[in-house]
Amino acid sequence: MQRAPQVYPERPRERVEPPLGMVSPELPYPGKSAVRAPGLGLFLLVCWILSLAGLSAPGRSGPLTVGALDSIAVVKLATRGIAFVVLALILLRYIQTRRSRVLLQRLFPLMLFAGWTVASIYWSALRTVTIGHAGEVVLLVMLSTAAGFLSLEEADHKRICCHLTIITVLMSLLLIVLNFGQILAGDRPVGYMHPNDLAKTAGAGLMMLTCCHLLWRWQWTRRLLVPAAGILSFAIFAARSRTASTLTPLMLLLICWLLRKSRTLVVVCALCGLLAAVIAYNQTAEPLQDSVVAYMARGQRSDELVGLSGRTELWTIALQSFQASPIFGSGYYVMTETGFFDVWGKRQWQTAHNAFLHVLTGLGLVGLFFFLWGLVAAMRPSLVALKDLGRSRKAECLAAVMVIWYCAMGMFELSFFGPVDTAVVIFFVTLGISAGRPPAPGPDRLYQP
Repeated sequence: MQRAPQVYPERPRERVEPPLGMVSPELPYPGKSAVRAPGLGLFLLVCWILSLAGLSAPGRSGPLTVGALDSIAVVKLATRGIAFVVLALILLRYIQTRRSRVLLQRLFPLMLFAGWTVASIYWSALRTVTIGHAGEVVLLVMLSTAAGFLSLEEADHKRICCHLTIITVLMSLLLIVLNFGQILAGDRPVGYMHPNDLAKTAGAGLMMLTCCHLLWRWQWTRRLLVPAAGILSFAIFAARSRTASTLTPLMLLLICWLLRKSRTLVVVCALCGLLAAVIAYNQTAEPLQDSVVAYMARGQRSDELVGLSGRTELWTIALQSFQASPIFGSGYYVMTETGFFDVWGKRQWQTAHNAFLHVLTGLGLVGLFFFLWGLVAAMRPSLVALKDLGRSRKAECLAAVMVIWYCAMGMFELSFFGPVDTAVVIFFVTLGISAGRPPAPGPDRLYQP
């Protein structure tokens, strides 16, 4: 009598991840239908927490000493602590993978920059301020590293970009509703978030939404394009930020031109030209001209506009302060040796209102070198991908466009170094996505075995 053949259960196959440099650029990681990266949900939760923690009470200024900590500051510290723990767990899970070597090499200069901000606590005049903001930089670099590990496939990019865009839309809509009375009265919405930060958040969301729609044509972009673009554009308009109102439309036109969306570009330029002609030569449009001038002036005098709303005075003080400590700076988020200086008619603590001067005065030439090195190293795959814009390396193209916009904004405000909010989160996530991308075709010494 024959025995029935014994059937053994099939052992589950373990997914083996190949080295990053040996993967095709079109298929960065094996298996288009593979399950999403473990930990991506927790990562997105961190993005939501940090974004919501960017809100503040109307009229509140950040504490400069430990004794000035209030309940809102304690809540913000708690959210950053939770985010730190979650990101640490994600990084511990991925740090032993093969691709960690390449990712950490690309982000190593940015980690040096974070370490230098922590070191500046030693010589900072306002140590409480430096400790708080240096901890934020460490947290944001961890966010970039986690983004590099978790953005494996197009499905991951789709989910990350969708969540970040929805966050910007909801935050903009919430701030519009909370400040609706001020907006109707023609004032800037100064409650719960600085109006420049509101415009920066809405501009970042509009840039991401437009790029994702033009590059991938995902279903969620088609559904959200009209309502989201309307909300974000109105938020920029209501915030009355001259920087965001100027740079964001220019960058959107540049994107259309680079992606060869000629019909869209022609239509937009034709509408702008027609509007300019109507305003210039039609007497009935004179009230519109006055409204445009009043909107851009925001009640300021001509000499204040020439001085870029007091920025030139602030930049002069920053350059003089830099000469006093050119190598090490005065401490992160501290502009002078004492932290306080006379500007705009009173003695106060202020930031440089320029991202690069902000680093230069706080961390000196060493800190600026670390930051620029870190920016170039993280963006290296995206800079190479600009040659193939919109064809195969779409994630890199998105990162390049976003970082260029942030750097342009950074000439007139802190941009990516402002208080941790949605826009700052998007910038560091974008850096991580770029740093985690596979290499372009051709020799690259970082990927040699």
